[in-house]
Amino acid sequence: MDYRAFYKECHYCHKIFINTEKSTFYCSIECAFHNKCKTNSQNDCWEYKISGKAKYVQLVFSYQNKQYMGMRFSYTHYKKSIPNDWMIFQTCKNRICVNPNHLEAGTRATAMAFYTRTGVMKCTKLNYEIVEKIRNDQRINNDEIAKDYGIVRNTVSRIRNGLLWGKQEKEKVCPTCRTIFKPKKHNESCCSIICCFHSNYKVREKDKCWIWHGTMKADKDAVTERVKAQGLKVFQYDRITYRARSFIYKHHNKTKLDRALLEAKCGETMCVNPEHLRLRGKPKQRKLNDAQIIAIRLDPRSRTAISKDYNVSRQLIDDVKNLVGTYAKI
Repeated sequence: MDYRAFYKECHYCHKIFINTEKSTFYCSIECAFHNKCKTNSQNDCWEYKISGKAKYVQLVFSYQNKQYMGMRFSYTHYKKSIPNDWMIFQTCKNRICVNPNHLEAGTRATAMAFYTRTGVMKCTKLNYEIVEKIRNDQRINNDEIAKDYGIVRNTVSRIRNGLLWGKQEKEKVCPTCRTIFKPKKHNESCCSIICCFHSNYKVREKDKCWIWHGTMKADKDAVTERVKAQGLKVFQYDRITYRARSFIYKHHNKTKLDRALLEAKCGETMCVNPEHLRLRGKPKQRKLNDAQIIAIRLDPRSRTAISKDYNVSRQLIDDVKNLVGTYAKI
């Protein structure tokens, strides 16, 4: 026998057992669980023993240096096992009851629907009117306010501290179509995405070009340095960034673009008029002569830098350096 083992009396059933753990006072996990409960003769509830007048208490017990949830253990031990993401709720409306006959299991939505149907909890959908009443409430105790509106105390605290439900936006006038709308978010300035696009350019009367004056972004997929320096014409709506030319081309022609290149027929680099835009094919690669092939092989720079100088693809530079195909004969 282990030297740590010794005889001990169970604190619940007073049975003598051999204890191998110094911190164990019960002969089984069932005794550790039932020692925390007391039976109420009026409603047959197994009420958890709590100290004082605690409103929020965690029904837990320990056995062999491990903690167990009281309601979950009672349901799984006496009824059946449940998934980890399911909740245990009381059907007797007693929050400290752990009687398995008074417990049911289900998802969070099932538990909230049961609480709402039986009147245990009110589920309130907040709006700006309710939020303003909560902010103007002179009571200090957040628990009383939360109970009146059917929400949790943390929600009341975050609303009063300005962390939830910011100030309600008043009606705005769209700068493009001049219609009055109520914004859904505080930074929304236009009534629609098409109005947001039209607010970022000016029409040049001379040639009917739509000159873009909105946001410019670096173009990583540009073919030449000149196009890369010009950048992409982009705008943002509802926290999503759109490419101006691709958006208006798809909206005007009702077509889909899969990373296609667009260019302006009028020659104006800042034009976003869909009637001036057309699809541009990939530029044809130059043919290399023998002197250029030898110079590429002796060039110590990176393949990307060499491909830009000779206006060819990086794959072609790899083929030249690795002597692939016809380049092996030179």
